[in-house]
Amino acid sequence: MNIKFKSIDIYGFRSLNKVSVSLDNQGIVIVKGINEYEDKATSNGSGKSSIFEALIYAIFEETSSGEKDVENRILKDGYSIDLKFDIDNDHYRIFRQCKKDKSTVSFYKNEEDISARNKT
Repeated sequence: MNIKFKSIDIYGFRSLNKVSVSLDNQGIVIVKGINEYEDKATSNGSGKSSIFEALIYAIFEETSSGEKDVENRILKDGYSIDLKFDIDNDHYRIFRQCKKDKSTVSFYKNEEDISARNKT
């Protein structure tokens, strides 16, 4: 089995506002951040780790440390994660979002919604 992450679009997740990252054919990637809210924090809290945590959250509905409350506390406008990836020759998409404390997840295989078959 060959898994290849293609892209991730993130909104309102942890310290992130809005981020789109292409993961296709990137090779080695260096992620740098700038904290624009606190002068003394430099890159701490800028969302570097949150990009990878969003990928984990999209798949497992919790971060690597088990965190489930992931809404950006400053924006307070819900969150969404749109993860696209391939497994062998099939294309998959997980779209997870939460608005006003109501969370939903949609799961697509080759652009067909297969969410009803995969509630967990």
